[in-house]
Amino acid sequence: MTCSPASIAQTVTSNFQGKESDWHGFKSVEITVNDKPVTVVLPEKSARADKHPWVWHGEFFGHRPQPDIELLKRGFHIVYTRVPDMLGCPEAVAHWDKVYAALTSKHHFAPKVALGGEIELIAKSGIGHHPHGLEDSTPIVEFIERNVMKQFS
Repeated sequence: MTCSPASIAQTVTSNFQGKESDWHGFKSVEITVNDKPVTVVLPEKSARADKHPWVWHGEFFGHRPQPDIELLKRGFHIVYTRVPDMLGCPEAVAHWDKVYAALTSKHHFAPKVALGGEIELIAKSGIGHHPHGLEDSTPIVEFIERNVMKQFS
């Protein structure tokens, strides 16, 4: 039996088993990996049917969500798991390794992932400078999209 790309995309985005909710108009599923909750936000349609592009979030998921929402509109999946006060420690890295393995092997996520998080821009004008949030996330979204999609070329 062969599957069309459209049916593969449908199968992959519907095979997550867990608590479902809404995240800014997108389906969000909380799955369990390594006995810890993992949030996967699904686009309406994946940008690729064979290997799904995705963004991996560290902390502060949902804060300033505009880049994530734009990436979801472009077919990226968004993934988050909490490892508070453990960033970079061996236990956190081992957990993220298990999340990565589960997503790439069981759910057909692409092997190359974009790292997401809070995006800040420091604008310097003249002598003084002040940190400012990035009002338009388009340049960041396009940078992520361009670089993650290179793996499919």
